[in-house]
Amino acid sequence: MPSWDSADLLARCKRYAADPAAVEALVPDDTVDAMWYALLTEAEAKWKPIFAAHDPGPMYSAPVKMTTDDGGVTYSIPDVTSTPLALEVYADSKGTPLIPGAYWDRDADYVQEGAKIRMTAGRSRSFADGPWARYVARPGAIDADTDSTIQPAEHR
Repeated sequence: MPSWDSADLLARCKRYAADPAAVEALVPDDTVDAMWYALLTEAEAKWKPIFAAHDPGPMYSAPVKMTTDDGGVTYSIPDVTSTPLALEVYADSKGTPLIPGAYWDRDADYVQEGAKIRMTAGRSRSFADGPWARYVARPGAIDADTDSTIQPAEHR
C-alpha cells in the first residue's frame, strides 16, 4: 500500500485512535470503514483550506483556458462550480498575470465571483489566447477509491 493514499490514511486513522476497537464495537461491521473515511473527509475539509492559504503551490491545477458566455464580461473555469480555495489568472498561456482587485478599480483586471471572474468597472475584454486559470479545488470525499487531494502527500 503506497504511503498517504486513502487506504494508508484509513490505517493510520485507526492506529492513532485511542481505542478503535471500542469505536468499531458500536458500529456495524459493514459501516466501520465508511465511518473512518467520513472522518478523513471532515479532516480534509478543515485542513485543505488552511494549507491552501499558506502554501497553495503544490495543490494548483494545471492551467485551464477559461470560457465566456457574455462577450467577455465574465469568464468561467470549465467544469468548476464551487469557489476555488486559491486562484491565479493569466492573460495568455505564457503566464502574463491578470491583476485581481475591487470591481470599481480601473487599474485591476478582474474581480473573482466564485468560480468565475468579472472584468472590473463594467468592461468587457477579449483575449487572443485566454484567459487561463490555475486554481486549488475544494476538497471532496475520501473513500477507498478516492485519495486525499492535499499536496504534498506527507501533509495529509
